[in-house]
Amino acid sequence: DTLSPHDALQIFMTSEEKQGDLFYQVVKDGNDTVMLTVKLQNYRPRPKFINLRRQGRLLQSLPLRDDFAWFSQLAVGKYEIELQNGGSTASKRIDIHIV
Repeated sequence: DTLSPHDALQIFMTSEEKQGDLFYQVVKDGNDTVMLTVKLQNYRPRPKFINLRRQGRLLQSLPLRDDFAWFSQLAVGKYEIELQNGGSTASKRIDIHIV
């Protein structure tokens, strides 16, 4: 998906029939940066971490609390949200392009 800070009032969603819904939103949080929020709804199996990657490199890994996570001060670019269960296995990956 291609997202812009101008889309700040829009919430994007991806849904998996047997896993649940994942919502994400981009809002401007600085002159040249944005914050990405991720919310899971009825998601099973529930991941333990939400990871943010850029060009295959892990930028942040956050423990999932209240089915919600956020990543701030992101520059324009392509990112990947990764839902991680136990160990090193990713249960879901979503590509996001912030313009």
